Amino acid sequence: MTKNAQLVVFTDADNTLWDTNKVYADAQLTLLENVEQGIKLKGPSEDRLEFVREYDQQIAATHHKGLRYPPHLLCQALALGVQGYSPKEAFNRVWSGGNDNKMPPPVILGEIESQFLKDLSQRPQLCDGVLEGLNWLKKHNFPVIVVTEGVKEKVLNLLAFYNLIELIDRVIENQKNPVLYRRILRLMNDPQIAIMVGDQMDRDIAPAQEVGLIGVFIPGGFSPIWSAQKPSITPDFELKSFSEIPKIIEKLA
Repeated sequence: MTKNAQLVVFTDADNTLWDTNKVYADAQLTLLENVEQGIKLKGPSEDRLEFVREYDQQIAATHHKGLRYPPHLLCQALALGVQGYSPKEAFNRVWSGGNDNKMPPPVILGEIESQFLKDLSQRPQLCDGVLEGLNWLKKHNFPVIVVTEGVKEKVLNLLAFYNLIELIDRVIENQKNPVLYRRILRLMNDPQIAIMVGDQMDRDIAPAQEVGLIGVFIPGGFSPIWSAQKPSITPDFELKSFSEIPKIIEKLA
C-alpha cells in the first residue's frame, strides 16, 4: 500500500463494484415460483419482486442475523405470504414454529432452499465504469481500499476473476463505522483527503462523513426499508458511474 498518500479512496463492494442486486432479484423471483409450485398456489401476478422483498426485509429487520438470516425462513414466510399472511404475521408464525398452514413438504422445502442458495452463488456483473475508474486511480497512485460487510473471501475471489486484484490495495471485512475509518486513516498517516464510495446512504455514506470523509453516493438498485427510516443523509457527491470518480478527485486534489 502506498504510504503517506495525500488522498485515499474507500469503496464498498456489493452494488458499487458489481451488481449484486441483479443476482438477488433473479434468485428471489425463482424462489417465489418454486414456493408457489411447492404449495400449488399462485401469488401476485404483478410487482412480484417487491412482494418477495417485503417478506425478506421483514425477516432481516427482525432477525438477530439481519440480512444473513437462514434462507429457509424466507421460503416458509413466502409460503404463508402467498396464502394471505402479511410479512410481519408470516415471520412471527414461522419464527414461533407454527406449521398448521399449507407448507411444502420438508424434502421439497429443502430442495427449494438449495436452489435458492445456488442461484445466489451466481457471479455478479461488474457495474458500469468500475474498470475505467479503478485503472485511473491506479495510474495516479491513489490507494483504493475495499470496505465490505460481506465475506472477504468472496470479495477477493470476484476481484481475482475480474482481474482487479492489482488495482486494489486492501480488502477489509468489517462493520462500517467511524471507529474503523479512524483506525485505517491513522495507519495511513492521516491523508489530507479521503473519500468513501458506496450505494447505501446509512451504511456507506453516513459513518464515513462522521469522521470527515467525503461521501460519494452511486445509487444501486436496492435500498433496504430501514434506510428510508433513517434521518435524511446528504452525500457530498452523487454520481451515475464509478468512472466519474476521477472528475471528483481532480476537483478535490
